[in-house]
Order: sequence, then structure tokens, then C-alpha cells
Amino acid sequence: MSTTTFNIDDMHCASCVAKIRATLNHLDGVLRLQFNPARRQLIVSHENAVPVHELLQRIEHMGFHPYLSGSHSLSGSDTRNGADLSADLLKRLGIAGLSMMQVMTVVIGLYAGILSGIDEGYRRILEYTALLFCIPVVSYSAMPFYIGALKSLRTGPGMDVPIALAIAISFLVSLYATLVGQGEVYYESVVMFTFLLLLARYIDLNLKHRVDTEDALMHSLPNIVTLVKDSSHEQVPVADVSVRDTLWVGEGEQISVDGALISEQAYIDEALLTGESQHCKKAKGENLYAGTFNRGAGIYLSVQAVSEKTRFAAINRLATDTMLAKNRVARLADQIARIFIPCILLFAMLTYFGWCLVDSGQAFSAALAVLVISCPCALSLAIPAALSAAMVRLRHAGVVLKDSTFLELLPKVTDILFDKTGTLTKPKAGISAVNTLGTYDAQWCLAIASALQMYSSHPLARCFSTSEIALESVESTLGAGVQANLGQDIVRVGSAGYCSFDEAYEVPVNTVFMSVNNQPAATFGIENPLRENAQATVEVLQREGLGVHILSGDKQNNCARVADKLGLDFDAEQAPEDKWDMLNTLIDKQHTVMFVGDGINDLPALAGADVSVAMLESNDLVKSKSDIVLFTSRLSALADLFNIARLTRRVMNQNLVWAFSYNVIAIPAAALGLVPPWLAALGMALSSTGVMLNAVRLIRCPLYQFSEKKIEPYKLVEGG
Repeated sequence: MSTTTFNIDDMHCASCVAKIRATLNHLDGVLRLQFNPARRQLIVSHENAVPVHELLQRIEHMGFHPYLSGSHSLSGSDTRNGADLSADLLKRLGIAGLSMMQVMTVVIGLYAGILSGIDEGYRRILEYTALLFCIPVVSYSAMPFYIGALKSLRTGPGMDVPIALAIAISFLVSLYATLVGQGEVYYESVVMFTFLLLLARYIDLNLKHRVDTEDALMHSLPNIVTLVKDSSHEQVPVADVSVRDTLWVGEGEQISVDGALISEQAYIDEALLTGESQHCKKAKGENLYAGTFNRGAGIYLSVQAVSEKTRFAAINRLATDTMLAKNRVARLADQIARIFIPCILLFAMLTYFGWCLVDSGQAFSAALAVLVISCPCALSLAIPAALSAAMVRLRHAGVVLKDSTFLELLPKVTDILFDKTGTLTKPKAGISAVNTLGTYDAQWCLAIASALQMYSSHPLARCFSTSEIALESVESTLGAGVQANLGQDIVRVGSAGYCSFDEAYEVPVNTVFMSVNNQPAATFGIENPLRENAQATVEVLQREGLGVHILSGDKQNNCARVADKLGLDFDAEQAPEDKWDMLNTLIDKQHTVMFVGDGINDLPALAGADVSVAMLESNDLVKSKSDIVLFTSRLSALADLFNIARLTRRVMNQNLVWAFSYNVIAIPAAALGLVPPWLAALGMALSSTGVMLNAVRLIRCPLYQFSEKKIEPYKLVEGG
């Protein structure tokens, strides 16, 4: 199996998609086609036996200019990448603009002369002058429309057909009128709507590239890395790097692989991957990820994953699948757009013949306006453009959805159920309190306890940091604790009984005890601390009207402490089956439920929830069973997710309303003769460009920012 990504910059609408689908679906070995019209992208899943060049040729045969994602050329001399196509459009647009200014100057004089009574000789001179400036537009600037229309005749009419017909027919009618010396000329309409349509296509292409540019950082890893071999540094392609190789990453350089830090410490910028603005301090042995930047001194790392096996690549795969998914409204819009062109051609003919019965002089102008003003592009782009922009913004926030339909479902969520440990709290426990007895110093006790715990295999021992204090005669007692000599003193760390604490001594659970010479010296409280932004995130979600609840398998008192800090209701000591039952109870009450978890015990709840979210630290099995994955430790990414989903739904609705309203109002108005051809061209240009501009706003959607105590968002976009 292979997956090949093509960029097709001249794939404009649902009709284009239908033509490509029709020709590739019949090719043996092609298993799946995924389209994104907003990004002009096609992903083909095919057997290895199907050569890529054959796929390229088939798409080219349909009249398109495909190129492999990331490449700059294609299999034929007429193929161009996105930058070349943009430059070509700009040249054609420039010629059309210059000609339009000249033709409009001539036509103003012509119309003014007709109204005031112009000499026939001068009228003819002005008409031939307009014809002269119109020829470059028709023969050069409008050529992309002719090529697209001619090639589409083999597979069914596309959007270029009515455009090419409108340009060609209006020019030929004007040419005939000029040559015979009678009749109305439409040179100004020809040059104006050619210019406006090229302008719309150029803007549309650059908006698409803007989405790609915003997203490009997510897959722009350096291809060359510094390999350390036999104490020498060698520049090699990243493809030649293997697991367990050692790499050198200089200050400010981007990391191209996943690895473990060999140097003592590093300062890493993970904003691109997780959305966290603060640089992370990494200690020796901690994981480093592709796509992040080294913001400190140069470091060494040991390679753990390369290329498609990196966490970075996993995010890209999930996000790509999501952006290519179609939701229900988008599929309906595509179906309407697919039959749009034949209906418009038929309607234009009916308009012409209808006006011939009423006023033959108005027939051609009205039919021409109908051809020009219709625009299925806006309808086809309404949903994909919004989804593409939203997914780019979510990826920058560290959130990846497995299916774009969840963006449609999120605003309907009524309840969020959180697991506690590893979700609302950090997955790694830490020391929350040091309580000393007698005259012992807290820092001294912590340092001694840390030195002792280095010899223990108990899970709670991992909560202590390393210590360089030298100990003698270390003895470890399984299930009890560790004892050692420190000078003349005997120190112990472990359970209450092992450290000579009275059984009546009341302490919370997860406490480590310390004694000196069999006398109680200190206790160390162990707990999973809250994530830094947990309280602020919960407050935002509650302000959104969501019911937030803790559903945990942890002990009652542990859950109570977290719930009290967050002001939430909770259910403790819940088995996986109990979590499942709680979910079903809410769902049976017509609630839409999101579950957020990180552990294997959460799998039934994740599977049963309407929307499930896995945390960054979850294992691969949990992530694979979840609908949404957070690739950031920021719990506030959930607040970003709901905000972006709400704004995305608003933008999609605005786009659909605009696209439908425009066509429903504009086409009948053109048929009734209320819209001149030049104004029809302007309306068509604005319709698709307006959809893209509205969608691109989502890329700038603000993310939540935090102070130490509470969430401090930028002013969120609430309307318009």
C-alpha cells in the first residue's frame, strides 16, 4: 500500500472533484480518494503496483495540472507548481487590467457620443480601438478558462464552461457588430469580467497558500542533521539517521527526530508542537520531539524515532485525515454544486429565449449575465475552507481531531466528565509538603530522604529528586523502607512502622516517613499536583454552560482534595464499568457527553462517550480509541477547542448562507435583466473570495492565555 498526495491548484469546485474521481475510481489498484477543494489537495491510497506517474497522467488528461506535494515540477512541460501558477495568473491579470482601463476609457467616449449624437466615423474608430485592446484579453488573459472548458467537455461541464462561453460569445457578438457596423458591442463586459474573474482566482489561490503557509511550519523539518560519529560531526540527510544514533543540535536549530537528551540539560521551545509559549527545561534522559527548537546551548541527543515514526508525523497524519473528512452539510453542498453547471447552462438558454419573446435587444445581455453571475465555487468551498482554517488553528493549539465531524458536534456537548489522575492533575506525583518534627530543617530532611530513596524501587520513591549526599551501609527492606548510616546517625525512610511512628499519628494517604536514630523526624506528603491551568479551564467551561464532573477510580479523600480546589462534584473509586454506567445514564437523559481521560481504565468511558479526548501522556492504545488527542500538556487546549469549534460552526453557517443566498438572489436578478454583465462578473468574483476571506479569519482566532491564578483570554470574537 502507498499513499500519494497531489496538489491540484486548478481544482476549483465540486465539478472538478467529480471529474477527477470519475477517472481514478476506475483504475485498478486505487483504493481510496480523499479531496480537499479548499486546499486544492488530493490524497490517493493505492497499491504499490500503481505507478505515481500514471495517476499524474490520468489527472492531467482531465485538464488539470497536478504536482506531487512538496515538488516543483510534474511529468509534462505544461505542469506548474502553486507559485508558478500564481505568477502566471498575475501576468494574465496585469494584461487584463491594463486593457480594461483602455477599453473603459474608449467605451465612456463611445457611450457619451451615442447619447449626444456621434458621427458614424468616430463611432467606428472608437469601436475598433476597443476591439484592439480587447484582443489581448481574449487571446491571452482568458486562456485558462478556454483550456479548462475544452478539456472538461470529455468528462462533463465544469465551472470554466459558462465562463468561457460568456467571454467567447460576447466577444464574437461584439466582433460581428463591429465588422458589419451595426448592433451593440460588449467589449467592456468582456475585459471587465475577465479581469474580475482572474482577480478572484488569484486572490483565492493566495488565500489557499496562506492556509498552507500557516500550516507549513508543522511539516517543514530540516532535511540535514549533524551526526556524531567517532567524536566527529558530520552533516548527513535525516533519511540516513538510525535509531540510537547520536545527533548534535546547535543553538536555535530545529530538532528533526524524536530522541532522548544526552546533555545534562536543555531549554526547548515546544510552541509549534504543543502551543505552550514558555521554553521547557529538559533534564538528561528526558524526551525531545521533532518540530521543537533548541533555545539554549548546543545539545546531544540519542535518536529514538525518525521520519514517519515521530510524534510530529503522527500529528500530521491525524490532522490530514481530519481535514479531508466530509461532514453531512459539506456532502450536501457538494451534491448541489455537482448539478449546478448543467442547470445554469439550461437556465441561460431559457433566459435568452424568454427575452426573445419580450425584448430581443435584452436577450443576449440577460443570458450573458446569468452565465457569469452563477458561482458554485462558493458553495463547494463554504465548509472545506472553514474546516481547513480551523484545523490549522487547532494544530497550533496542540489539538488534533480524528474526524472533522466532531467540530460540528462539540457545540452540542452538555457535560464533560474528567478522570482525575493524569488529566486534571499531572501524571507524575510530586512532594506536596514537608512536615518536620522537632528541630530538624526541612531542606536537610528532604535532601537526606532523596539520597535514601535512590536505593528504593517503591513507586513513591520516584517522587524524590536525586541527591549527591554520601551514605554508608545502605539496607533496603522490601515493602518497608531504606536505612543507611550518615556519620554517627542512622536514618530511615519508608512506612510509619518502619520509621518508629506511633500508629495513632494521623497523616493523609501517600505519605513517606523519615526517622533519625529511631526518632520521628519528618513526613513527606505525596500527591499528583493540579495542572497549572486546571482551575482556570474548568471556570471557562462552566461559564460556557457545561456541566463539569470528576469521575475517578482514585480514593475518596484524594478525589475530595482535587474537587474542593476546583469546586466540582465528584464520584470516587469508580471501576471502568461504573464509569460506563454513569455515561450511559447521562446519554439516556439526552445529554451529549465528552469524556477526558488518559488511562487504560478509561477505555470503556472513552469508547462510550459522544466525544472522547485523550491527554498527551496517554499511551498509544488510549489515543487510538479517542476522537480527539491533545498533543500539549495545557489543559486550556480544551477551552480553545470549544471556542474554535463554536466559531467554526458560525463561519460555516455564514459561508453557506452567503453562498445559497447569493445564487438564489443573483441568478434570478440576472435573468430578469436587472444585472449588467460587468456587475455579474463582480458578483461572481466576490462570492468565492468572500467565502475564503471569512474562513481565513479562523487562523487568527485567539487562544487562551494564563496568569498564575486564573485564565486571561484575549478578547474573543463573538460575532461578525
